[in-house]
Amino acid sequence: MTPNNLIYHLNIEYDKLKLIDEFNSATLTIYEPSVKERTYDWSSVKWEKEEMSIRGKKTSGFLKNPSEFPEVFRILKQLNDLLDTQIEVMFTVQRKNKTLPMHIDHQDFPSAVNIVIGDNIAGIKYNNHEEFFYDCALINTQEYHGVKPTPTERIIVKYSIFNKKFSESKRLLEGL
Repeated sequence: MTPNNLIYHLNIEYDKLKLIDEFNSATLTIYEPSVKERTYDWSSVKWEKEEMSIRGKKTSGFLKNPSEFPEVFRILKQLNDLLDTQIEVMFTVQRKNKTLPMHIDHQDFPSAVNIVIGDNIAGIKYNNHEEFFYDCALINTQEYHGVKPTPTERIIVKYSIFNKKFSESKRLLEGL
């Protein structure tokens, strides 16, 4: 895999302060997508060495009603218009001094748009590649990736893209 097949930097317009305010007003819950008719077997998330429970139930969670968060929702609508597929939104927090171990995300969400809303203090690391720093990027979630420990919390707004591989999502988002 080349870096071109792992990460694609995006220039989506967003108000970082509004996203931080919306994060601060959110109640984070366990991983539970808003699609009620599907049952997600989160055991399909592949961790290279550690268990999924490392994040904890109160540090990450899908937003059940993204429309309650105007800036998050505005970006979601823009991505939906371009990608024409279901997108699940979550806030995720990597606690300070904790590693996000190498892993592959759930198979139903093969790509994601990540927006770093905290300090950009750590990049994403893929096996056999250097660390990639970004503010807003499309990432390939079906290759092992992780994040090294950080001195402060690392906060991300993650738009998990349903059933669109990285290459297809990248093609549809080119120009952003």
